[in-house]
Amino acid sequence: MKSERTERRPSAEIIYKGTNSTTLRVYSETLNTFIIHKKHNDEFPSIRERNKFLKEVRMGQKLYHRDYIVKYIGKEGTGKDEIIIMEDFAAISLETAIAKNVRRVKIFTNV
Repeated sequence: MKSERTERRPSAEIIYKGTNSTTLRVYSETLNTFIIHKKHNDEFPSIRERNKFLKEVRMGQKLYHRDYIVKYIGKEGTGKDEIIIMEDFAAISLETAIAKNVRRVKIFTNV
């Protein structure tokens, strides 16, 4: 009899940890793929921080069909459990790229 093996998925990989939020790569059983979660660091984020999250999601969703823009899937939860859900395209943070001495960082924005 053949035994069925289940591939073990990591629970979460920290992509970036900032002052106000943490960005994680997680596996979604529902979507059967990896996605990005961005969550508040504070247990009780201020209204200002919560509004910044909402504004980020709205802006991301408006840019959904643009090339080179991370696709925002949506927002779930409230307060400390609030998360932004985005597509995962196996990216790394700029901080990690610099630390790993990645030389092929494509700059495509004018700031």
